[in-house]
Amino acid sequence: MLGGEVFRRSLGHLAAARLAIEVDRLVVQALKAAAPGPCLLLLRVGQDADLEPAQAVERAAACFLAFAAFNLSDDLSDGDCDYLEQAPAQAVVLLLHTLFVEAVAALGLPRHVERAVLCDLLAAEEAQVLETTTSSWDANRLRVVTDGIAGRQWSAYLRIMWAGTPLEPRAPDVARDFSRVALLAGDIDSDDPRWTTLPPAQRRLVVEEALAGVERHGAVDGQLARFLTEECRPILERTLLDRA
Repeated sequence: MLGGEVFRRSLGHLAAARLAIEVDRLVVQALKAAAPGPCLLLLRVGQDADLEPAQAVERAAACFLAFAAFNLSDDLSDGDCDYLEQAPAQAVVLLLHTLFVEAVAALGLPRHVERAVLCDLLAAEEAQVLETTTSSWDANRLRVVTDGIAGRQWSAYLRIMWAGTPLEPRAPDVARDFSRVALLAGDIDSDDPRWTTLPPAQRRLVVEEALAGVERHGAVDGQLARFLTEECRPILERTLLDRA
Protein backbone atom coordinates (compact mmCIF):
# COMPACT_ATOMS: atom_id res chain seq x y z
CA MET A 1 0.00 0.00 0.00
CA LEU A 2 1.19 3.50 -0.80
CA GLY A 3 0.56 6.71 1.12
CA GLY A 4 -1.10 8.22 -1.95
CA GLU A 5 -4.16 6.06 -1.31
CA VAL A 6 -4.62 7.81 2.02
CA PHE A 7 -4.34 11.24 0.42
CA ARG A 8 -6.89 10.32 -2.25
CA ARG A 9 -9.31 9.05 0.40
CA SER A 10 -8.98 12.32 2.31
CA LEU A 11 -9.94 14.11 -0.91
CA GLY A 12 -12.95 11.82 -1.06
CA HIS A 13 -14.09 13.03 2.36
CA LEU A 14 -13.69 16.60 1.14
CA ALA A 15 -15.66 15.92 -2.06
CA ALA A 16 -18.48 14.35 -0.05
CA ALA A 17 -18.82 17.59 1.93
CA ARG A 18 -19.81 19.42 -1.29
CA LEU A 19 -18.24 22.72 -0.28
CA ALA A 20 -18.29 25.77 -2.52
CA ILE A 21 -15.63 25.37 -5.22
CA GLU A 22 -13.48 28.26 -4.00
CA VAL A 23 -13.53 26.83 -0.46
CA ASP A 24 -12.82 23.31 -1.72
CA ARG A 25 -9.71 24.58 -3.51
CA LEU A 26 -8.36 26.16 -0.33
CA VAL A 27 -8.80 22.91 1.60
CA VAL A 28 -7.07 20.99 -1.20
CA GLN A 29 -4.10 23.37 -0.92
CA ALA A 30 -3.87 22.70 2.81
CA LEU A 31 -4.03 18.93 2.24
CA LYS A 32 -1.31 19.14 -0.40
CA ALA A 33 0.88 21.17 1.95
CA ALA A 34 0.50 18.50 4.64
CA ALA A 35 1.21 15.57 2.29
CA PRO A 36 2.69 13.05 2.47
CA GLY A 37 3.02 13.59 6.20
CA PRO A 38 2.46 10.38 8.17
CA CYS A 39 0.35 8.64 5.51
CA LEU A 40 2.69 5.76 4.76
CA LEU A 41 3.67 5.24 8.39
CA LEU A 42 0.00 5.12 9.39
CA LEU A 43 -0.62 2.39 6.83
CA ARG A 44 2.34 0.46 8.19
CA VAL A 45 1.15 0.61 11.79
CA GLY A 46 -2.19 -0.61 10.45
CA GLN A 47 -0.34 -3.58 8.98
CA ASP A 48 1.21 -4.23 12.40
CA ALA A 49 -2.34 -4.55 13.74
CA ASP A 50 -3.33 -6.88 10.85
CA LEU A 51 -5.97 -4.51 9.50
CA GLU A 52 -7.44 -5.24 6.10
CA PRO A 53 -5.90 -2.88 3.49
CA ALA A 54 -9.15 -0.99 2.84
CA GLN A 55 -9.76 -0.60 6.57
CA ALA A 56 -6.22 0.71 7.10
CA VAL A 57 -6.70 3.33 4.35
CA GLU A 58 -10.03 4.50 5.83
CA ARG A 59 -8.56 4.90 9.31
CA ALA A 60 -5.36 6.50 8.06
CA ALA A 61 -7.32 9.02 5.96
CA ALA A 62 -9.21 10.17 9.04
CA CYS A 63 -5.90 10.61 10.88
CA PHE A 64 -4.44 12.54 7.96
CA LEU A 65 -7.28 15.07 8.06
CA ALA A 66 -6.42 15.81 11.70
CA PHE A 67 -2.73 15.98 10.82
CA ALA A 68 -3.47 18.50 8.06
CA ALA A 69 -5.35 20.70 10.53
CA PHE A 70 -2.42 20.62 12.94
CA ASN A 71 0.04 21.23 10.14
CA LEU A 72 -1.80 24.32 8.95
CA SER A 73 -2.23 25.66 12.47
CA ASP A 74 1.48 25.17 13.15
CA ASP A 75 2.45 26.87 9.88
CA LEU A 76 0.27 29.83 10.79
CA SER A 77 1.83 30.06 14.26
CA ASP A 78 5.37 29.92 12.84
CA GLY A 79 4.71 32.30 9.95
CA ASP A 80 5.42 29.51 7.47
CA CYS A 81 2.05 29.39 5.71
CA ASP A 82 3.00 30.54 2.23
CA TYR A 83 0.28 28.55 0.44
CA LEU A 84 -2.85 30.23 1.86
CA GLU A 85 -3.67 33.77 2.93
CA GLN A 86 -3.96 34.07 6.69
CA ALA A 87 -7.65 34.99 6.97
CA PRO A 88 -9.09 32.04 5.00
CA ALA A 89 -6.39 29.72 6.38
CA GLN A 90 -7.76 30.17 9.90
CA ALA A 91 -11.17 29.02 8.69
CA VAL A 92 -9.65 26.11 6.75
CA VAL A 93 -8.24 24.78 10.05
CA LEU A 94 -11.82 24.55 11.30
CA LEU A 95 -12.99 22.83 8.12
CA LEU A 96 -10.21 20.23 8.34
CA HIS A 97 -11.04 19.50 11.96
CA THR A 98 -14.72 19.00 11.16
CA LEU A 99 -13.87 16.76 8.19
CA PHE A 100 -11.76 14.70 10.59
CA VAL A 101 -14.62 14.40 13.09
CA GLU A 102 -16.98 13.26 10.34
CA ALA A 103 -14.44 10.76 9.03
CA VAL A 104 -13.92 9.27 12.48
CA ALA A 105 -17.68 9.02 13.05
CA ALA A 106 -17.99 7.10 9.78
CA LEU A 107 -15.49 4.49 11.03
CA GLY A 108 -17.94 3.25 13.64
CA LEU A 109 -15.36 3.01 16.40
CA PRO A 110 -16.50 2.31 19.97
CA ARG A 111 -17.58 5.43 21.82
CA HIS A 112 -14.83 5.08 24.42
CA VAL A 113 -12.26 5.18 21.62
CA GLU A 114 -13.82 8.29 20.08
CA ARG A 115 -13.82 10.04 23.49
CA ALA A 116 -10.19 9.12 24.11
CA VAL A 117 -9.19 10.37 20.65
CA LEU A 118 -10.85 13.74 21.22
CA CYS A 119 -9.25 14.06 24.67
CA ASP A 120 -5.85 13.35 23.12
CA LEU A 121 -6.35 15.97 20.43
CA LEU A 122 -7.51 18.55 22.97
CA ALA A 123 -4.29 17.98 24.92
CA ALA A 124 -2.26 18.31 21.71
CA GLU A 125 -4.00 21.58 20.89
CA GLU A 126 -3.30 22.88 24.40
CA ALA A 127 0.38 22.03 23.99
CA GLN A 128 0.49 23.86 20.68
CA VAL A 129 -0.68 27.00 22.47
CA LEU A 130 1.98 26.48 25.14
CA GLU A 131 4.63 26.22 22.43
CA THR A 132 3.66 29.60 21.00
CA THR A 133 4.11 31.24 24.43
CA THR A 134 7.53 29.68 25.14
CA SER A 135 10.62 31.66 24.14
CA SER A 136 13.30 29.51 25.79
CA TRP A 137 13.29 25.88 26.75
CA ASP A 138 14.45 23.52 29.48
CA ALA A 139 14.18 19.74 29.59
CA ASN A 140 10.94 19.72 31.59
CA ARG A 141 9.16 22.25 29.38
CA LEU A 142 10.33 20.38 26.28
CA ARG A 143 8.95 17.13 27.69
CA VAL A 144 5.57 18.69 28.52
CA VAL A 145 5.15 20.26 25.09
CA THR A 146 6.53 17.27 23.19
CA ASP A 147 4.27 14.86 25.05
CA GLY A 148 1.34 17.10 24.15
CA ILE A 149 2.01 18.25 20.58
CA ALA A 150 3.43 14.97 19.33
CA GLY A 151 2.69 12.35 21.98
CA ARG A 152 -1.02 13.01 22.42
CA GLN A 153 -1.48 13.65 18.70
CA TRP A 154 0.06 10.28 17.86
CA SER A 155 -1.86 8.66 20.71
CA ALA A 156 -5.04 9.75 18.91
CA TYR A 157 -3.79 8.34 15.62
CA LEU A 158 -2.73 5.01 17.12
CA ARG A 159 -6.02 4.68 19.00
CA ILE A 160 -7.79 5.03 15.64
CA MET A 161 -5.44 2.68 13.77
CA TRP A 162 -5.37 0.04 16.52
CA ALA A 163 -8.96 0.19 17.78
CA GLY A 164 -10.41 -3.29 18.26
CA THR A 165 -7.01 -5.00 17.91
CA PRO A 166 -4.63 -6.45 20.52
CA LEU A 167 -2.44 -3.36 20.12
CA GLU A 168 -5.16 -0.90 21.20
CA PRO A 169 -4.21 -0.72 24.93
CA ARG A 170 -0.62 0.16 24.07
CA ALA A 171 -1.39 3.21 21.95
CA PRO A 172 -0.73 5.96 24.55
CA ASP A 173 2.59 4.59 25.80
CA VAL A 174 3.91 3.74 22.35
CA ALA A 175 2.87 7.17 21.06
CA ARG A 176 4.61 9.00 23.90
CA ASP A 177 7.97 7.27 23.43
CA PHE A 178 7.79 7.36 19.64
CA SER A 179 6.98 11.05 19.59
CA ARG A 180 9.68 12.07 22.05
CA VAL A 181 12.25 10.41 19.83
CA ALA A 182 10.89 11.51 16.46
CA LEU A 183 10.24 15.14 17.40
CA LEU A 184 13.61 15.55 19.09
CA ALA A 185 15.44 14.11 16.09
CA GLY A 186 13.53 16.47 13.83
CA ASP A 187 14.30 19.44 16.09
CA ILE A 188 18.01 18.63 16.08
CA ASP A 189 18.10 18.15 12.34
CA SER A 190 16.32 21.48 11.69
CA ASP A 191 17.93 23.55 14.49
CA ASP A 192 14.51 24.23 15.97
CA PRO A 193 14.50 26.68 18.91
CA ARG A 194 13.11 23.89 21.10
CA TRP A 195 16.59 22.35 20.73
CA THR A 196 18.89 25.32 20.17
CA THR A 197 17.66 27.22 23.26
CA LEU A 198 18.01 24.23 25.58
CA PRO A 199 20.80 24.71 28.15
CA PRO A 200 23.81 22.65 26.99
CA ALA A 201 23.78 20.50 30.12
CA GLN A 202 20.20 19.43 29.39
CA ARG A 203 20.73 18.53 25.75
CA ARG A 204 22.57 15.34 26.64
CA LEU A 205 19.82 14.40 29.10
CA VAL A 206 17.00 14.65 26.56
CA VAL A 207 19.04 12.82 23.89
CA GLU A 208 19.82 9.96 26.29
CA GLU A 209 16.13 9.74 27.24
CA ALA A 210 15.20 9.58 23.57
CA LEU A 211 17.74 6.85 22.84
CA ALA A 212 16.30 4.83 25.73
CA GLY A 213 12.94 5.13 23.95
CA VAL A 214 14.51 3.72 20.79
CA GLU A 215 15.75 0.73 22.79
CA ARG A 216 12.32 0.09 24.29
CA HIS A 217 10.73 0.02 20.85
CA GLY A 218 13.48 -1.92 19.15
CA ALA A 219 12.36 -5.19 20.65
CA VAL A 220 8.62 -4.97 20.15
CA ASP A 221 7.07 -2.34 17.94
CA GLY A 222 7.29 -3.24 14.28
CA GLN A 223 7.07 -0.37 11.82
CA LEU A 224 7.43 2.41 14.40
CA ALA A 225 10.57 0.75 15.72
CA ARG A 226 12.03 0.58 12.22
CA PHE A 227 11.33 4.27 11.68
CA LEU A 228 13.02 5.21 14.95
CA THR A 229 16.01 2.97 14.31
CA GLU A 230 16.56 3.92 10.69
CA GLU A 231 15.55 7.60 10.64
CA CYS A 232 16.00 8.97 14.16
CA ARG A 233 18.67 6.98 15.96
CA PRO A 234 21.56 8.08 13.68
CA ILE A 235 20.73 11.75 14.34
CA LEU A 236 20.64 11.23 18.11
CA GLU A 237 23.84 9.18 18.23
CA ARG A 238 25.68 11.70 16.04
CA THR A 239 24.60 14.45 18.41
CA LEU A 240 26.02 12.59 21.41
CA LEU A 241 29.32 12.06 19.57
CA ASP A 242 29.49 15.73 18.63
CA ARG A 243 29.06 16.71 22.27
CA ALA A 244 31.44 14.09 23.68
